[in-house]
Amino acid sequence: MTFARQTAWSRIDGAVKSAVPPAIRDLLCEPETMVVGDINVSGIETLRLWRTRLKNSLRSDADIHGLSALVDRLERLPPGAVLRQYGVESARSTGVVFFIAPDGPFIGAALVQSVPAIEAV
Repeated sequence: MTFARQTAWSRIDGAVKSAVPPAIRDLLCEPETMVVGDINVSGIETLRLWRTRLKNSLRSDADIHGLSALVDRLERLPPGAVLRQYGVESARSTGVVFFIAPDGPFIGAALVQSVPAIEAV
């Protein structure tokens, strides 16, 4: 694991132990969960994107853990907020975790449980 990945994982792991809801915490705490990317993103653009995803998930009945709470928290961000977004991936889930950049508090996460591959008959 690179230094950047170790730093990202330490930050996520610290938040998981405090502010993350239990269902998301369980998924993030799996031993095989990896941080697969991290970038700074605009708070307002993130809100627009995830608000649209929330609307679409409600229409399609998709189960995205933490999405509603994430959008709620994004709506309360001050204008001009910048977020740090970490991609996470495990055998059971894929998603994103957000913090105020550069080292502010946990904002939220959105995770989707993976669908098991259909075995060939």
